[in-house]
Amino acid sequence: MAPTLIFNQRLDGWLTVLFLVIMWVVMFAMVRVSIRHLQGKPVPPNSESAYLPTQLDAAALPRSH
Repeated sequence: MAPTLIFNQRLDGWLTVLFLVIMWVVMFAMVRVSIRHLQGKPVPPNSESAYLPTQLDAAALPRSH
């Protein structure tokens, strides 16, 4: 039982380190893009698609109260 607990604690620790590294990479990229924007330099384009209204029948949509 003790080896399983030790393994689980080590796994939790490594996963925590992995997620912290991912978080810092994302934060670094966000700060880098923000600084470039504030300096007036080009930044990557927005990748969101334009708004498209629904083509569903209005009678089939649920009514909100």
